[in-house]
Amino acid sequence: SIPDLLSSLSVSKQGRGGMAISNAVGSNIFDILIGLGLPFLVMIFLASSGEVSLDVGNIEQSVIFLLASVFIVFILFLINRWKVGKIFGLSLILLYIAYIIWAVITV
Repeated sequence: SIPDLLSSLSVSKQGRGGMAISNAVGSNIFDILIGLGLPFLVMIFLASSGEVSLDVGNIEQSVIFLLASVFIVFILFLINRWKVGKIFGLSLILLYIAYIIWAVITV
């Protein structure tokens, strides 16, 4: 989200890159757990049968892409000795663009 991006940029400019990374990771964990979990919980309680059906036709590919991206980010951290620089940031942006292209093509 934009506020998280701006706060991460702000602390990065102050030289606190670890704070920016923890903000991004914490924000994503919160978004996944609350942003997905809470609406599903509400829908399950509102559904008359207590069940909600989902279309998960592409879930295997999504999980593989997610695990591959985590592995690539970990390798990038190891190569850069746990420091985030311009090349590392550009690599993350390119990884995100690759994901967007993949998501658009598969949908």
